[in-house]
Amino acid sequence: MALTILKVGGFDMLPRLRDELEKRGEYFVDSNLAPEERKAVRARTDIVVASGNSCWQKEDFDGAPSLKAIVCFSVGYDRIDWQEAARRNVFVTHTPDVLNDDVADTAIMLMLNTMREFKATQEYVEAGKWGTAPMYPLTHSPAHRKVGIAGLGRIGSEIADRCKAFKMEIGYYGRNRKDVPYQYFDNLKDMAAWCDVMILAMPASPDNRHAVNKEVLSTLGSEGYLINIARGSIVNTADLIECLDNKVIAGAGLDVYENEPEVPKELMNRPNVALQPHTASATWETRDAMADLVLRNLDAILEGRAPVTPVPGTRTVWDQAIWPYADRHAGIRLNARPAYAWVPCLHTPDSHAAIRLPAQQADILILPLTRSVVAAPASLTAPDFTQAYSACQSVSLDCRSCYRSGMPMAFTRAAGLSCCTPLLHWQARSILAGIV
Repeated sequence: MALTILKVGGFDMLPRLRDELEKRGEYFVDSNLAPEERKAVRARTDIVVASGNSCWQKEDFDGAPSLKAIVCFSVGYDRIDWQEAARRNVFVTHTPDVLNDDVADTAIMLMLNTMREFKATQEYVEAGKWGTAPMYPLTHSPAHRKVGIAGLGRIGSEIADRCKAFKMEIGYYGRNRKDVPYQYFDNLKDMAAWCDVMILAMPASPDNRHAVNKEVLSTLGSEGYLINIARGSIVNTADLIECLDNKVIAGAGLDVYENEPEVPKELMNRPNVALQPHTASATWETRDAMADLVLRNLDAILEGRAPVTPVPGTRTVWDQAIWPYADRHAGIRLNARPAYAWVPCLHTPDSHAAIRLPAQQADILILPLTRSVVAAPASLTAPDFTQAYSACQSVSLDCRSCYRSGMPMAFTRAAGLSCCTPLLHWQARSILAGIV
């Protein structure tokens, strides 16, 4: 039985990535499914492919009991309930680092467009006003200004490096002070009072929703500029519009919005406001690198290895006790195939726990089981044990079918998985050697 892969959320996927996903399983687009079909597909979905704008909450997990992983085609994951995923032992991965340069470049572009009003000056030229109308009004230079970066992580650090080229004085806001030669602020309001340009580059969270409000914007002041390449939820949009209307701040450059893809009309047609449709990472080069990282994460999970870039706080290995032993002996090969595949139990109502294998079959399938999913046959009711199957030819197995097919099986009856891994490895090697 093939894997079921479901794309969730309204984001553009590279054709190459879609083709690769279709090679790995049966591929569906959630938004293309009728309600009843969506319910049926979600019920058997193994992998969800999402983006920063994709929403996957507790009720979605409830409707996808077979879900093993959510792989994000984005660095952001603020609408995915990763804590619920962790509780359900579901992997969640994202694509950090590969988009740092493009996002940082976009922050600088927005700063320049906002302060120098490049969009409006281009329209001035295109309208034929140059030479026939008064010269375009003077604008403002970023050089030698103070820039405050909210979130000095991977992207924030790249922004800081670029700001140095403009001879800007750099400060930053964050939870913790970093070992950098920049001025540190432990709250946004203090940084807003200090800086001329505030650039938001921090992850969104319930704690920082509307962190940039009328009070912070008023402190930024009539000569201050706001740049947001983080998440729209961090800024109170109504307060921002009011502050722009009343010239409380000098301007704003935005790549993200509270209710994407809806952008308030009140933000449009202003020379001192630069708008982008959440395209900071939208270059062929970066999207190719993101697609590669999505596939590396997915393949690692399917092959029983640790994902390359898991979301912090989520699952990183198939089984905490067995994984170190698996990694130590990962070099064992038979007929150019991996000797071991590490597969989790599917916690389904089926007491025999049918197992859906990774796409690439293995010679030895090592399966951690507990009393919660094992009930029969009666001879296999040890509280905790590990099974080793050899010569796996079918993609759906249970205890009874293994007996009927004559497939060798071995069990460890130990107090815990940490005690049984050496015995497990000995049994697996015995199966490979044909002595079981």
